[in-house]
Amino acid sequence: MTSIATERLDAFVIARLATAGRSPRAAAIVAPLRRFAPRDLTDAQWRQAIADAIDGLRARGVVDAALRVRPGELARRIGHTTARKWQQLADRVLPALALRIDAGDAKAHARLDGRDSWAAAIVARALGVWRAGPPPASLGAMCDALVWQALGLAGAPRPCPAEVRAHFLRQRVGGESGPPERLVREHAVHVVGAPRADLGALREALVRAWLAGREVSAAPAGAPAGAPAGAPAGALVDAPADPAVQRSLIADVQAVARAARAGVFGERKVFISSVWSALRAIPAWAQLELDDLKARLVAAHRSRELDLARADLVAAMDPALVAASETRIDGATFHFVVREPST
Repeated sequence: MTSIATERLDAFVIARLATAGRSPRAAAIVAPLRRFAPRDLTDAQWRQAIADAIDGLRARGVVDAALRVRPGELARRIGHTTARKWQQLADRVLPALALRIDAGDAKAHARLDGRDSWAAAIVARALGVWRAGPPPASLGAMCDALVWQALGLAGAPRPCPAEVRAHFLRQRVGGESGPPERLVREHAVHVVGAPRADLGALREALVRAWLAGREVSAAPAGAPAGAPAGAPAGALVDAPADPAVQRSLIADVQAVARAARAGVFGERKVFISSVWSALRAIPAWAQLELDDLKARLVAAHRSRELDLARADLVAAMDPALVAASETRIDGATFHFVVREPST
């Protein structure tokens, strides 16, 4: 059965509740979500997954008894956006998250104005043609960038004949002879697992990928028939933590560490397990697993959002805290969150 990332499902449900009006009925909430259900789930299984998510959000105080969402919660989950209607979120903001487009990136969203622009964005991400900034301005521009990349040419790509575009596309993605537009659409369908190449199907497949904790990437996925050996065809890969959620978590970690009185060693070091225990008292992190926190702390340490430290004088420390806090990654070991100095 397809896995669903718990945090993503919560954000998905929050997006629906935040745009559902006052005192929405359960049926009115669930019905618009059905088209995004993983394809191997029955209607009953999908309804149960949504109901469980709502129950969990209520238990953590994120949603009240009338299904009203706590202020600011949607932005905390997916990032700030001007979208205020469910249709805007469902058809533009949420599918774009699987393409690593921030919810509030107006310039990037403006580029996605039809089936071929979405297909081009998917393929551009999958083939490594688009790595930063807004997506390609058009399907043709994406094909031209691919030609320039394949030939190792410098400067801005120039418009190429359709035959040249199709030739280089077939080298990368395989497929039958045909116009470049068709090759791009077919490969977009392949990458995201959509049932067909229409706009709705592509965007729904992207939302399903996002719900599963995945995103479009140029990671090698095996070359399709007709492609050169080793040529990456693109794939859906596990996504890193959502930036908005990660920022919120790290801010709460720092606040908890600053306020900590238990599990503190010296003036500035707080055991990771103690930070985790305190975090779980915050409704948003009540379900956070210790191993998940450790992975996120390592990512924040690498990006210099906070500092982690190793326990060296273990004989002077609580062995249970040392063991529970131990975090190993790439030969390094950490036990502490280093809190910011008091001012």
